[in-house]
Amino acid sequence: GPVLAYMAPMASKGQGAVWFKIFEEGRDNAKDYWAVDRIYEAKGYFDVVIPVDIAPGDYYLRPEVIALHE
Repeated sequence: GPVLAYMAPMASKGQGAVWFKIFEEGRDNAKDYWAVDRIYEAKGYFDVVIPVDIAPGDYYLRPEVIALHE
């Protein structure tokens, strides 16, 4: 399934509509490949680049993996 990553300012304590998406990868139909396949191949690792244009400060980082089972 897809892999996503969100961030929120720590001052918000992660409450409310404070989360913003910094990464999303889904399915590559041409390769018959889901983003989660990259995690599997990397033995559980997945790199996400933190945007350089966000305000300075401390942030929560929330990764999400949507597992689609047959």
